[in-house]
Amino acid sequence: MHATLTYDRVSVGRWVQFTLIVAMALCLAPVERVLAQTTGEDEPFTLQFHSFVPAQPKTQLPAIGDILPWRSDMRRGQIAYDNGDYGTARQHFETALDKGNALAGWWLGNIYRLGLSVRRNERMAFKYYRELAVTYDAEDPRRKRQQFVIDSLIRVADVYRDGSRQAGIRPDPRRAYGIYNIAVEHKHPAAEYGLGVMFVRGLGVKRNINRGAGWLMQACKRRFASAQALMGELRWTGAYGKQSRIDGLKWYLLAQQTAQPHRQPEILDRLDQMLTEVSDAERLEAEKRAAAWAKRFPIPRPLLPVRH
Repeated sequence: MHATLTYDRVSVGRWVQFTLIVAMALCLAPVERVLAQTTGEDEPFTLQFHSFVPAQPKTQLPAIGDILPWRSDMRRGQIAYDNGDYGTARQHFETALDKGNALAGWWLGNIYRLGLSVRRNERMAFKYYRELAVTYDAEDPRRKRQQFVIDSLIRVADVYRDGSRQAGIRPDPRRAYGIYNIAVEHKHPAAEYGLGVMFVRGLGVKRNINRGAGWLMQACKRRFASAQALMGELRWTGAYGKQSRIDGLKWYLLAQQTAQPHRQPEILDRLDQMLTEVSDAERLEAEKRAAAWAKRFPIPRPLLPVRH
């Protein structure tokens, strides 16, 4: 079941204070962008964070007398999304975004990336994820909101890691590496997986299988399907540690438990292939090891609606 966003009631006094703080932040944003644009390539990524987009998104502050004007649109959009009515959901999320709720961009990014009621459009998906990603604040106490922002950061990093011709983004693994490192501070398994991929493949960093496997293992403990599948390949082929078909199959059995069949059919196909190549004894041992791992690291409750 999808998680549902809720918003606490905010008093007028607190809203006025919040409005003034945001207004000051928006006034300072151009200065921050200038600093980011003048940062050299050799500067730490933390100084270049906002340089991965050309400008901050335009956000219209709601009137003081119109508290949370987007609330009904967000609620209706989420209900429609959960019911598979993505066209209606998209309309409500677009309205909520126009009214000032940046979180609506996460839902719109999903809709365009997955092609839900619209033609798949990586450029539009990247645009929406990016607009939410640049609102990241490491000290934001709103944990639920932070989860959506972090997920958007990772979506942006994924595109920079491999590039996207449709989105017009060239591969920039160094930038992706910096963004992943921000996200892993929040223990997001997709960021841990992203860093694992970069070290295993040597993207923007010196290839280091052991270090990559270390990041993958962190994501495996959080039962991230893609990380478990990649770990399975490394163990099956012997690219990491002594070659072990049993361990390789174990990880794919675990990946099957959290993979989305309609989004990750390659994981299930690869598992089927492995099962045809192992003996009954190997399969039974792999199942035993997978059960032990699953007991030690059960599938966690998703923090967000299912990460497609």
